[in-house]
Amino acid sequence: MKARMPAGFGRPDMNALMRQAQKMQEDMKAKQAELEAAEYTGSAAGEMVTVKMNGKHEVLSITIKPEAVGSGARALPAWRIRC
Repeated sequence: MKARMPAGFGRPDMNALMRQAQKMQEDMKAKQAELEAAEYTGSAAGEMVTVKMNGKHEVLSITIKPEAVGSGARALPAWRIRC
């Protein structure tokens, strides 16, 4: 007597696996594009220094407040560097 396998436990459907892999690739590309388009801001020392970057790791701007360089600075305006 032959043992019968329950339905769904036969050979895997390769076409279904390929479709699933392609969908996962498309989803990953879409998520990557979304992350690259976003802008991220980081700050240090109580927001005296602020850096804005995009998802491609490109620096968009750096802001340094005058208080960050100390009391010895002569009339230093707030620095804002656009990259």
